[in-house]
Parts: sequence; structure tokens; C-alpha cells
Amino acid sequence: MTNPADFDPSANSTTDASQEPSTPERPDAPEMPIPPPPKAPPAPSTSTSGDEAEAPVSETPLPQRLKQWFVGASSRWLGISPDYKKGNRWYQSQQYEQALTCYEAALAVNPQFRPAWVRCGQVLAKLDRLPEAIAAYDQALRLNSHDLWVWLLRGRLLLEQQRYDEAIAALQRASQLDGDRYEPWYYQGLALEAQGNLQGAIEAYDRATRCKTDLLPAWYRYGDLLAGRRQFSDAAIAYRNATRFAPGDWTLWLKLTNCQEQSQEYENALLSLEQVLQLQPERLEFWLQRGRILEALQRYTEAIAAYDRALGQDPNQVEAWILKGMAMRHQWGEAAIACFDRALSLQPQSAQAWYGKGVALYETQQYPQALNAYDHSTHLDPDFAPSWLGRGKILYHLNRDADAIVAFDNAIQIEPHYAQAWYYRGEVLANLKRYENAIAAYEKVIQIGPPLDMWVYRAWLKKGEALELLKRPSEAIAAYANAQGVQPMQMSARLKQGACLEKLQRYEEALSVYDLALALWVDHLPLWLKRGNVLSRLQRYREALATYDRTIQLQPGNYEAWLRRCEVLEKLKRTHEALRSYAIAEKLSPGDATLRQRRAQMASRLEKEGKPERSQGDE
Repeated sequence: MTNPADFDPSANSTTDASQEPSTPERPDAPEMPIPPPPKAPPAPSTSTSGDEAEAPVSETPLPQRLKQWFVGASSRWLGISPDYKKGNRWYQSQQYEQALTCYEAALAVNPQFRPAWVRCGQVLAKLDRLPEAIAAYDQALRLNSHDLWVWLLRGRLLLEQQRYDEAIAALQRASQLDGDRYEPWYYQGLALEAQGNLQGAIEAYDRATRCKTDLLPAWYRYGDLLAGRRQFSDAAIAYRNATRFAPGDWTLWLKLTNCQEQSQEYENALLSLEQVLQLQPERLEFWLQRGRILEALQRYTEAIAAYDRALGQDPNQVEAWILKGMAMRHQWGEAAIACFDRALSLQPQSAQAWYGKGVALYETQQYPQALNAYDHSTHLDPDFAPSWLGRGKILYHLNRDADAIVAFDNAIQIEPHYAQAWYYRGEVLANLKRYENAIAAYEKVIQIGPPLDMWVYRAWLKKGEALELLKRPSEAIAAYANAQGVQPMQMSARLKQGACLEKLQRYEEALSVYDLALALWVDHLPLWLKRGNVLSRLQRYREALATYDRTIQLQPGNYEAWLRRCEVLEKLKRTHEALRSYAIAEKLSPGDATLRQRRAQMASRLEKEGKPERSQGDE
């Protein structure tokens, strides 16, 4: 296999060992490997063939014929043409016109000398004579169609000419000849990306990075394509690999931070951003991003400190005041409003500042003022989706459902992947008893949200509730199970699933749900109560009694646990114990006439049976 030299400082070498390219400072495109020039073919026997017949004496003077014979003989006997070697020296010194003349002279003597055709192609490409360069490569391929490097050179040249289909075909041929070389895969990725075949480009870059794990440009473009398709977790892996080979490139660390933030991997995003800040400590926007991530981690005091760091550089930075207000609203509502007012004093036409003020006013239950703030924001920037969302939430709270849906629709029209807007749209539709439409909205949240997102979890819950109202309990149970898969440590989905199973009298399955939940929350009192109720329905009264006793241990004054204990003791014919439990339950709920009546009936029955109620002293 021929290894063509490209910008090779040792172009006159006759060895065949290829060298790896050096990695560029910026990952725009990897350099081609820098191998030595194509080797001359093995020297044939000294006997001449008909193909090597010399020109007729009548057309070429004797001295010229002797010179051609000597050159051809030296090419055969010594293994390389003198003109070819001379051309390599001109090529090395970037004197491409002179190099081309020498290579053409070598080919005039021996048109079958394939290395000279390869060199002609390279020189013609340098001289921007691209059709002739491709023709030269084609001639070399006619002489040897299994030369990976010529296919690769041809593919790169076609790529530069934006002849993408032909380039891909050539590069695919190269990868067929050696699937472990990274170059054909990388350049296929470039061509496929230019064509708009992004999935094909992603697969090609993936193969390139498998062949050469430190190929920084491929990791860079691989990450960019994945991020562009909102595959943020996969993009983060690509950028993480890229940072291993360019740890001083802050742009890579920033891309990694952004993907981790989008994936809600906030702890990892914070660590990546620290690398950015070490390399760019004075960039104000990175301190603002640090504050946003800390706020997402509910580390509000640290977030405010990050914003104060930015404000220390620029006290009139409007965005810093807005973000500081957004962080303060979680615990210091009035102070947050003051931050937004400060931002508005600096920039009265800031839609984001009006939006932030609307959020703070909404959370302090100042609804008319909040609606006014959102109206200001949407008037100043009709394409700012969060303001429409906030406006819709207030209108929903004020029972203006139709207006709320319009607001949410405006947010969705601006940002079709706005999960919160879809979620609240579903809530309003469910409130209007338009359950099928509500389910469609919740399914949109599930489709567009990150896999473990809390909004996805809530959407599964709400979908389950809507399905129950539509009398589709089996589908509701499946929805609650999916919610558990999104947020395994959330209780609500397990309680709802268990309750739905109980309604279907699938008590064994409900018991299994409660037992799994109790393995996570051993002291959760409502779960123990539900477990006891299911065991009672299964007529497993002794287990039910032990479960209610566990509930009473957790909360001795729990009225429902004592009442259920009474009922189980009755089923077990332990009447005197049941009466004592009724007495305790009556003390916990002295106004319950039904309870007193049941206790009196039980005492009367015992009296008739000659087993009067005993006081504790009689025991």
C-alpha cells in the first residue's frame, strides 16, 4: 500500500513507515498522516518488453535517445527515477511548478510509474488545478486500485470541491481497504455533515474516535452534532474525552458545562465550570453561569455570592441583578423584588427584569401586581416564552382558564420544547375535564423532557390521574409505574399505584407495591396504614394486626390505626382487646357517635354471652 507524502520534510526518504500527524492547536481538521513518498516499484529484470520499446530513430536524435535509455535503465536498475527524486526535492521546498515538470519527465520515461502519478496529483492540487489532480489520482488507481492513500487523497480533494457524493464514495472505498484507519472515517464525517446527513456524520465520527481515541477534532465535531440534536448526555461524553487531550481549551470545558447543565447534571456542571473559571477567571458571564448552577442545586447563598462577585466587577450589570433576584426569591421575597427594581432602574425596558419581578410577586402571593409585571414583560418582548408561562399560571390561579390556555399556547409557539408550558396546559385542560387533551399535553412533556426530569415525573402522575378519571385504571397503573422509573425516591407514584390496584381488588399486587415502598421508607406511617388495610382485605388478620401495632409505635395517638386495630381484633374474636382499643380510639375522637355506638353494641353482646366487659384492674 502506497503512503503518499503530504508536506513531508523527509520527502526523499525511501522507507515505507508512516508517521502519525501532529494534532492542530484548534480542532478544525486533522492533518493527513505525513508518510514518506510512494515507493518506486521493484526493479524488473533487465530484459525489455514491447511496452518499453523506444521511439523510432528517425523521430528522436541519438543523444536524446541515449539519455532516455539511461534514465529508464536507472529507474529500473536503481529502483527510482532521478527526475522523480528531483521532483521530491522541489516539492519539499514548495516549488510546485518545478516539481510538476520533474514528475512529468519521470512519467514521459515510464508512464507506469505510479508514485509519480500520485505526486502529480498532489502537486496539481497545490497549484489549484483540481480536475487535473483528480485525473492524476485516477491514473494511479488504474495502476493499483487497492491503494488506500490514493483513495483518501482523492476523497479529500473531492470534499474540498464540495462534490460530496463522490467524496463519500472514495472515502468509503478507503475505509473498506482498511477499516482501522481513522482518516477515511473522519473525512466521511465531514462530507456527511456538509450534506446534512447528521446521523451518518455522527456514526462516522464515532468510528473515527474508536480508531484513534485521541483524535481531538473528531471528538469536538461529534460533541457539537450530538448537542445540536439535544443528545446532551452523549455530547457531554464526547466533550469530556476531548478535554483529556486539550485540558487547556476553555471552550471545550464550557461546552461540557453547558451539556451537563442541560442534562441537569448540576454537580458535574459545577466541576466543569470551575475549570473554565481557572482558565478565564475574569469573564463575568461565567460567574453568572456559576450562580445559575448553584441556584439549581438549591445552594442559594453561594449562588448570591457568585452574582455579587460579578457585580463587584460591574455594579451596573443588569443581568447580574436579575439573576441575583431570582436566587433571592426562594427565601427572601422582598429583597428579590428590590433586586429587580434595581435592574429596572438601570434598564426600564428589560423584559427579563419585569419577568423576574413577576415571579417574585407571584411567589409572595401579590397576584394582581405579578400579572401587571408579566404584562409589561410580554409587551416589551412578545417572544420571551417564560413571561407567557408566568402569565398563564396567574390566570389559572385566578380561574381564568381560557385566557391561561392562550398564554400557555403562546409560550409553546415560541418554544415548542417548553416542558413546563405543556405541563400547565395539561393541568388547565384537566381542570376543564378535557382529559384526552390533557393526556396529550402530558405525553408531550414526557416526549421532550430529559429522562429523569421532575416535570416528566409529574407528567406521568397527572397522566395517571386523568386515565383514572376516564375509567382506564390499567393504563393509569402503568403510568404510575413509569413515574417510579423516572423518580424512584418519590412517594406519590407508589401511593397512587397502590390505591389504583386496591380499587381493582388486585390486593396482592397492591401489597407488593407497599412492601417495596416500605423498604425505602421504613417509618412512613401512611404506608403502614395502607399495608394493614390490604392485609385485612386479604383476611390475613394477624399480619394486619402486627402492621397496625407498628403504625401505633410510630404515632401512638393515630386514631385511624386504633380504629383499624379494633376491627381486626373483632375479626380475630379477641373481643375484650377490641373493647379496650375502642376505648382508646374514643378518647382520641370523643365526638365520634358511631364509635361509641359500636363499642356499646359490643359490650352489650358480651353481657348477653355472660362475658361482661372487664376493667383493666380485672385483667
